[in-house]
Amino acid sequence: MALSIDLYATHTKSKKGCDLCINLENTLLFAILPFMKKIFMLMILLLNSTSAQALEGATESTIEFGLPTTCTMKTDCFIQSYPDHSSYPHTQPTQTPAQDFLCGPLASKHYWATDIRVIHYDIHNAPDVLATAAGKVTGVRRNMPDRINTDIINYQIPEGKEAGNSIIIDHGNGWQTQYNHLKFGSILVTQGQMVNAGDKIAEIGSSGKTYLPKLGLAIRHNNKPIDPFAYNENGGWSCQETNRTTLWNDEANAALYYQQTGIARTGFSEKVPEAYRLRGGLPIKDIRHISPDTVIFWADFYGIKKDDIIYMRIVDPTGQMFAETEHIARSDYPQWLGYVGRKLGTGALTSGIYFAEVIVQRGQNTLIFENYRVDLQGNREQPTAPKFNN
Repeated sequence: MALSIDLYATHTKSKKGCDLCINLENTLLFAILPFMKKIFMLMILLLNSTSAQALEGATESTIEFGLPTTCTMKTDCFIQSYPDHSSYPHTQPTQTPAQDFLCGPLASKHYWATDIRVIHYDIHNAPDVLATAAGKVTGVRRNMPDRINTDIINYQIPEGKEAGNSIIIDHGNGWQTQYNHLKFGSILVTQGQMVNAGDKIAEIGSSGKTYLPKLGLAIRHNNKPIDPFAYNENGGWSCQETNRTTLWNDEANAALYYQQTGIARTGFSEKVPEAYRLRGGLPIKDIRHISPDTVIFWADFYGIKKDDIIYMRIVDPTGQMFAETEHIARSDYPQWLGYVGRKLGTGALTSGIYFAEVIVQRGQNTLIFENYRVDLQGNREQPTAPKFNN
């Protein structure tokens, strides 16, 4: 709130029997009041300038953003989605597939935030959300429930509140960051509060329009969306732009490295898991100490592109092929659930170590070649992994 003081509203009482005193006082008062006002206004300007410098330490060319979360990339979290470079500023045809800043498929149409997804989520030990730069909190919403680890998966999101629990921080010079889908009850800041880069402001949650635990980080400059991975001062948003730079500091830039295609989570089960459960970080039934009539190995991929070949197979403890499948992607998939397995029928399950293999090929390049294992029926032998043919 601006400080407003009328220095001319001072009232001086006269002193009886001293008209000269009154005249002198009035003369002196009105002589010095203009100088007092100038000094006072100068002090206010200096104070405002100091506050503005504290808030506006970021300029268009110097702003840097730090890590937005304590979650460890690749092992505990990964970038699910980048800002869409196909649809801003709405000059591209609407049928153009969503594209990330490297023309890959890790983006959603008309969505201009960076989504950091938690792989294994514990609502009681959720990763911290950090302020990416110093600034002033200008907006907070904190009253929306989480959808993961709760009984409200089918909760209807009120219009205009798709971002869930959120915080907006003003960094000065038109720069803003917005932190979305925060955990209910975790927000630590209030509107008007000043924060420093790296301060904990909340925890990752699943409030708003999401069925998985994630942090949605939106960055804006002069109310226009910005991709911190590929900033163009001239406003260019094509994924083929060359005059671009990162807005992340060195630590964040190293941690938030780009991986176009990968596997978020894998497991063995007796049925194909529901997507909302595995992507929500919820536990999947453990089959190691039961006698399942079906054995399935599943993998939740991200960044699959059209014509990618996904090959999956399981080998039993005797080295025999248990199940195998090959799939050719018909389209780009920001996320895709693949699985392989079979029903045992009347045959008994052979106890021991089951091996699963996943291969993803793109043209002549092998992007993923990974092996997994599970010990079924409690057999603790550790046989040598079978050799697979590429």
